[in-house]
Amino acid sequence: MAVFSLDYFKTNPAPFFEVARRLYRPHAKPTLTHYFVRLLHEKTLLRRHYTQNVDDLERLSGLPEDKFVEAHGTFHTGHCQECHEEHTFEYLRDQIIRKKVPKCSVTNCNGVVKPDVVLFGENLPRKFYNRLSSVSFLLHCFIDHFTHYYSDFYDGFAAGLFCV
Repeated sequence: MAVFSLDYFKTNPAPFFEVARRLYRPHAKPTLTHYFVRLLHEKTLLRRHYTQNVDDLERLSGLPEDKFVEAHGTFHTGHCQECHEEHTFEYLRDQIIRKKVPKCSVTNCNGVVKPDVVLFGENLPRKFYNRLSSVSFLLHCFIDHFTHYYSDFYDGFAAGLFCV
């Protein structure tokens, strides 16, 4: 889908932000699964939680940021595509809800602020790769599918790992 492609975003970001506006759920709450993962952390049974979600519900559940990796990035922050200034979720949300393409708040910049989500054509976040070295023999996959374009990478890397 072109709207989720980095190349398309660079030439026409408006459709991406329209989709984001339509998908935004301001009253979304963490599920029992989110709280279960937090409980695993509280009981010192969680080494790390990997998620493909970009909805920020791990943070809202109270799971510390060093305990989860957002493989597809996050809407929690965004960066200007020109000067790389970081912008907050609140800034992005306010612009998107008002049907605007978020622009950089740095004086005289005016670059587009892209949420820190992974679009087709982008690498996964550095944090994802940095944390792979600490994967142990048991990897809990609390997701309904893990078959995206990089699943072959997992198959090769995770040989011998057990997914629940």
